[in-house]
Amino acid sequence: MSWWLLLAGTGERPYTEADRLARPERHRFGRRPSIAAGDQLVIYAAGSAREYGQGRVFGLEECVSDEPEPSGHERWGWEIRTRRRLSVPLPFAPTLLDVGVSTRSIGRHSHIRLTDRQGELAAAAFAEAVAWAASRP
Repeated sequence: MSWWLLLAGTGERPYTEADRLARPERHRFGRRPSIAAGDQLVIYAAGSAREYGQGRVFGLEECVSDEPEPSGHERWGWEIRTRRRLSVPLPFAPTLLDVGVSTRSIGRHSHIRLTDRQGELAAAAFAEAVAWAASRP
């Protein structure tokens, strides 16, 4: 099992809270990714730094595709299916820094492999965010 950071949204169309609520459980890529079934995905909301001051990671998902599949889309030719494990409203979601990722690391990438340590940080940050959200009235 590997950990990955995936971007949702683009610079031209930042990811919003409405997108988070309506999210289909699949991701598309311009190049064939190395992501496989069982890999854990930390989902980053592109453009969230402008809205919230820091980039936000709002969801944890698991890849359920045995391997990437052709999508039929001209620009985003590959896709994987996922199962959402949990999602946190963007204003309360962990930041990139909480999971040990620099904004410089993502650059123009649609996805990057995380270290096991970054994956552990992500799991802990999400557990804390979920507990905090549950304690709110």
